[in-house]
This record gives sequence, C-alpha cells and structure tokens, in this order.
Amino acid sequence: QAASYALNIPAILKAGGLRGIQARKLIPPAIPGYDPSIENIQYDPAKAKQLLATVPNASAPLTLSYPSGDDGQVNEIAKELNAVGFNVKTASIADINTEVNEAFAGQLDMYYIGDSTATLDGLQLINDLVVSPTGDYNNATVTNLANQAASTLDPSSRIAILQKISRQVAKDIPDIPIANLNRSDNVVP
Repeated sequence: QAASYALNIPAILKAGGLRGIQARKLIPPAIPGYDPSIENIQYDPAKAKQLLATVPNASAPLTLSYPSGDDGQVNEIAKELNAVGFNVKTASIADINTEVNEAFAGQLDMYYIGDSTATLDGLQLINDLVVSPTGDYNNATVTNLANQAASTLDPSSRIAILQKISRQVAKDIPDIPIANLNRSDNVVP
C-alpha cells in the first residue's frame, strides 16, 4: 500500500518518455473484465510515509529489477519509493526471459515488467500477474474465481467474475499497475 501511494504516475511516464493513462486495474478499459468502479490510488507521499512507518524493517534494502531499456521510468519509480523511506536500488536485466524466469522462481525482490494479452482476455492478465507459479500472492478466493472464470462461457457472468477478481486484487495490491500505454504514441519512427 505504501508503495502504491508513493508513485507519481505522470512523473514516471514522463521520465520514461511514455504516453498513457494511470492504471489502477490489472484489466485495462479495452479488455472484457475491466471494472470502472475501481478508483485510482492518488499520489500521496505523506500517506505512503505514514503507512511505511508501521512496517518493521521498512528500510531493508530492496532491488527493483527491470528489462534493459526501461531505465527512465524505473529510475523514477526507485526515486519516488526512496523519497518516502524505502531503500531501493535498481538492476537492469538484459534478457526479459531471464527476468521473467527469475521473478517466477521468487529470486527477485521487486520487478518491473509490462504485460499484455494476445487473446484480449482479462483472465490471461489475471493468470499472468496474480495467479502465477511464483506464489508471491496466494489468495485462494482469487484462484478459485479464476478457475471459475475459465470454465464460464456466458460472457456477462464471466465478466462479473473477472471484475470481482479485479476488486479483490485492487484491495490487496499484490502488484501495482502503473499505466495503460498508448502503444502507437510510444513507437519511435
């Protein structure tokens, strides 16, 4: 929670030379399962400091790993986290497959990575990010709902299940969605 309040999304996008909108949800607006009722967490470094003050060993060193090329936005994220009391350094990983494998093996403190869905399905994002083999976020309710969504064919029922998952994930904050990028605006000719 402290980390989510510490992040100034417009500053992160600017530092990375990216264009997009703040994301509070794992499922973006264009994908079935999006839940517009989930509010964005507002940038509030004072609240982040207050929350972090209640955490034992909050200043323990952490490494934020990221794929090479994302230096601008990741360095801004680390700067903002450090400004509220975290102790974050960054580490670029040259190969995205190495980063993903290390993340899923639980070998990284924190990691920055983009995700998308080739199937335009919110369940794919949920499975990739919160019902994953890492075990970093273990919520039996979310896992059961994801399994239920996978076997539900009725579109409105399935969307309702995905939205219920999204609300739980937004409450628990196992991941911090940063932004939904405007991909065509971020391509350098």
